[in-house]
Amino acid sequence: MTQPVVHDRANDWADAGALSEPLIREAPRAVIDPELGWSIVDLNMVRRIDVADRRVTVHLVLTIPGCPLVGWIVQSARQVIASLPGVEHVEVVLLDEPWQPPDRLG
Repeated sequence: MTQPVVHDRANDWADAGALSEPLIREAPRAVIDPELGWSIVDLNMVRRIDVADRRVTVHLVLTIPGCPLVGWIVQSARQVIASLPGVEHVEVVLLDEPWQPPDRLG
């Protein structure tokens, strides 16, 4: 299997200041779905982000049930968010709900 690419954009926000949902939402843009070639943010896979102190919880949906890349997607999202200054813990929660592609994809 080809190794998917994670674009290193997390450092772009290193000087952005305090943790916030909009700041954290930008970090997973660096995670590119290898089959569709779009970021998990642009694919509407990131449903919600909760920030409490230095703990971040990201709620994701998959593009297909049983996605074979689920482990890679979760780990990549966790990695880019954890690299943000001030983040001490990242939890990724997979939601059991259907994915809705962005209008420009369909």
